[in-house]
Amino acid sequence: MGLAEADIAAAERSGQHAAQVIVHAPISGVLTDLPVREGQWLRPGELIARINPLDSVWLEAALPQAQATQLVAGAKVAITVDALGGDMRHGEIEQVLPQIDPRSRTQTVRIVLANADGALVPGQFARVTVQLPSGKPALWVPDEALILTGAQARLALDEGEGRYRMAVVTTGRRAQGHTEIRSGLKAGERVVLSGQFLLDSEASLSQPSAVKQADDEPVEAHSEHQHQPASGGQP
Repeated sequence: MGLAEADIAAAERSGQHAAQVIVHAPISGVLTDLPVREGQWLRPGELIARINPLDSVWLEAALPQAQATQLVAGAKVAITVDALGGDMRHGEIEQVLPQIDPRSRTQTVRIVLANADGALVPGQFARVTVQLPSGKPALWVPDEALILTGAQARLALDEGEGRYRMAVVTTGRRAQGHTEIRSGLKAGERVVLSGQFLLDSEASLSQPSAVKQADDEPVEAHSEHQHQPASGGQP
């Protein structure tokens, strides 16, 4: 009947036939499903209980798509659990799940954590630190410098001596208030951070590629634009 050796030995010592049979679970953990009911007939192979062991646990982290797509199985991560007093633990990514949450637009990453002490339990929240793989050097500009029209993205570039040029650029990743520029900008070029929409309007009225001050117009006339040039930089 699948009885444990200890139960058989106990029955032999007592010399009595037990009216109840004890079924021992092969593992210890959290009981997540108990479909069996009192008085129910059981057939061979029928599910009695579902138990999840806690010697290792899964942590599911929701990451922005741009970050999740850079991660692969086996990548190392560190987590901090507030319920454990900020104790830091380490694990590795088991799988990047192939679906996107339609509400948060994030992708789920499944992380495996060792839990020999049983301190990690289902329902806890943790802060995850992910080490993204190093990529190629890239140019980044503050988000406020971009002029987005829906059809394209443009930047106002300060060419010095009162000359400004509108450049069509191709954007990439966005993070912490900055946007990656993949084409249309070179390292060292000065990007206008304030007043660029006025420059864009002037460029539309004159010519699409450049805005030039009239010879008889003083430079101070453009001070109201409050141009704040900044060099495109590499992280």
